[in-house]
Amino acid sequence: MARARVKQGHRSTEIADAIIAEWYRTLPPRGVSGQLPMDANALTAAFSEIVDARCEAVLDIAGHPLKIVVPLPPANVTSREDLIDYLRKNDDFRQGMGAAVLFGCGR
Repeated sequence: MARARVKQGHRSTEIADAIIAEWYRTLPPRGVSGQLPMDANALTAAFSEIVDARCEAVLDIAGHPLKIVVPLPPANVTSREDLIDYLRKNDDFRQGMGAAVLFGCGR
């Protein structure tokens, strides 16, 4: 299912922590105008510390079409029959994938 895992000693929630920290950095204090741009390179560096595979942060751009990253099939699924078995054993997989993909819209 997952194309990568978190490195030993890390948690997947650290990915969310890095994103929230970047949001915090870019947003001004209440009453102050001017949001800073997000830094894809800094996010990529943060993700690389957490994830055990090469990765790249892709920033969402307001007003542009949503970029939906389509995952590869699970590594242990090599045939249609394997896929049917996998989906049967993981009945919440479709709902989880749909929610994860749509979260990318960010609004």
